[in-house]
Amino acid sequence: MNTGEILIYQNTDGNIKIDVRLEDETVWLSQAQLCELFNKSKATISEHIKNVFEEGELDKKVVVRKFRTTTQHGAIAGKTQDVEVNGYNLDVIISVGYRVKSPQGTQFRIWAISVQTAAELVYRRADATFPLLGMKSFDKKAATPIKKTDVIIAKNYLNEDEIKLLGLLVEQYLAFAETMAQQIQEIKKVNRIKGIDFTKKMQALVERYNQRDENDILRSEVYEEMAEQLTNLIWDVHKEFSAGDVLGIDFEEKAFYDILKELCTKYDFTYPEDKLIELAKAVKDLVDAQAKFPDWNRRDDIKSALKVGLILLLDEFGYPPVERDEVYVEIFEQAENFKKYNRN
Repeated sequence: MNTGEILIYQNTDGNIKIDVRLEDETVWLSQAQLCELFNKSKATISEHIKNVFEEGELDKKVVVRKFRTTTQHGAIAGKTQDVEVNGYNLDVIISVGYRVKSPQGTQFRIWAISVQTAAELVYRRADATFPLLGMKSFDKKAATPIKKTDVIIAKNYLNEDEIKLLGLLVEQYLAFAETMAQQIQEIKKVNRIKGIDFTKKMQALVERYNQRDENDILRSEVYEEMAEQLTNLIWDVHKEFSAGDVLGIDFEEKAFYDILKELCTKYDFTYPEDKLIELAKAVKDLVDAQAKFPDWNRRDDIKSALKVGLILLLDEFGYPPVERDEVYVEIFEQAENFKKYNRN
């Protein structure tokens, strides 16, 4: 794929037009462009971007890059200046789009995911030695002459069967993306660690699709394999809502069970399964009892009491059986996440 290209995104209504950078197999937008795309204030977009990184959904070092751009000088009329701004890749754009629930976000996701494949296709099939530069689906009998914009439309290089296949694949992918986004966000509101895990798995599948071999662009076997993996992920997400049944705990209690279990693995210690289940129930009850006030996350006295309560409860259960202060921090993060979205 060509790198460092600038592509123009325009929404279906024609009232949004953005110069989008295409580089290193993904698209990039600045914060100002995100504000324009989603029709949100700078403060709103900044808050959502901050939450994406604070919640561990994405790695800032991977998805943010510095770019130089030319803007109008703030103090001298008619003069421009080169400034360095943060660029956010497609993963961030999608995450922010889910959070702001903007219809423009859906349109841009469709365009951005397609444009990467489109750029590849144009690059490989356009040939000046062929009639119409090798375009196959362009109407050769049309009275209207070919325009420059026709040459960069990937669809014009596909034959009829390929266009039908591409349409079907796009429909399937969009249905998957919307379903997965909604389901994962619901899980993450209760179970932070599972939500992050499913988000990473989804992103890995999309990344694998975008990095497929150049010879696999339209091979059905590639998409069949992808469809099987997506189906498995959808099924795993669906099962998560009732996964606690076999343990005798509900969906909310399992959120605390999962973080307690994860910490056993992460810090290499063992803890009896029956006590782990009992502790998960107790932690959930404690969080509900001590964080029942709507503004609890802005009151340091309540948060401090919750931290003390958690430490005492964990000590009562002998968890963890090793000295690891990080354990308390991560359990409290799950508690904060749980109460942020569950104000019963």
